[in-house]
Amino acid sequence: MHILLIDDDRESLENLGLLLERKGFSSQRFTDPQKALAAARSGGFDLVITDYEMPRLDGLEVLRQIRQISPATPVILMSACPDDNLDRVALEAGSGCTFFSKPLDLKLFMRTLARIRDEL
Repeated sequence: MHILLIDDDRESLENLGLLLERKGFSSQRFTDPQKALAAARSGGFDLVITDYEMPRLDGLEVLRQIRQISPATPVILMSACPDDNLDRVALEAGSGCTFFSKPLDLKLFMRTLARIRDEL
């Protein structure tokens, strides 16, 4: 499974990318959501994992644009801010959108990735 990974925090991005690699996933990593969306337009991604709070484009706008580019691509939104109500937003976005609070519950996160992989 090839993952488009977006987080403006370079350290978080690299740590999550390395974890994914150790678990057998490939990822293309971006700190700039606009560059990530340009890559998404080229295709080839099975899943998008994006941080919510980023400059220029937040995770909800990334989600909206991903839905326009590839409506069936699953998206995981992550946020370290508990008051973002992103769990509600993820539900409203419909199937294919999941929300995780940071720090990640790694067991649940990896089970979710395995479920997504199995559904593809």
